[in-house]
Amino acid sequence: AIGAPNSHSYDGNVRIWKYIQGVWTLIGDIDGQSSNERSGTSVALNGNGNIVVIGSPKNKEIAPNGYYGNVGLTRVFSYNGSSWSQLGQNIYGESERDYFGERVAINNAGDRIVSASVQSNCQSSSNPNGPGEVKIFDYVGNSWSKVGRTIYNDSSNVCIVIGSCGGTTGYGKPYFGDAL
Repeated sequence: AIGAPNSHSYDGNVRIWKYIQGVWTLIGDIDGQSSNERSGTSVALNGNGNIVVIGSPKNKEIAPNGYYGNVGLTRVFSYNGSSWSQLGQNIYGESERDYFGERVAINNAGDRIVSASVQSNCQSSSNPNGPGEVKIFDYVGNSWSKVGRTIYNDSSNVCIVIGSCGGTTGYGKPYFGDAL
């Protein structure tokens, strides 16, 4: 999967390719859903390549909680062999300037995702832009449900990973404690 967050006037786009009989073949083309949302800033595929999670950190739709403006959005899609359809609901950040979906990860089975923001609107004196946050979701029934508490990160840059079974999640802070 290749994300192109600056395509389509910054709405963003994700293209999914599969290696079939010696040729890379386009099997999916998923566009962002609103103006300037930068869909495809982050993308991840499950182990079989039939479920993709897409981050759109600059989504400006009005989230269910009423917030508007760079709340961010994470969406998940499933491939049935001929087309991609959304799996569960849109998952929004919690407040303006969360930039939720800046980083995403998915487990091997495709039933647990991790989505992170590099900053959130929860500001502190040590981080006026707000800490980053990492949230974990499981696919239960037909919707994504948050698992455990939000993990806050005092860094403006975060990388996330998830174990193949989904039982272990980690995040890293590049250059933390190191001089450049």
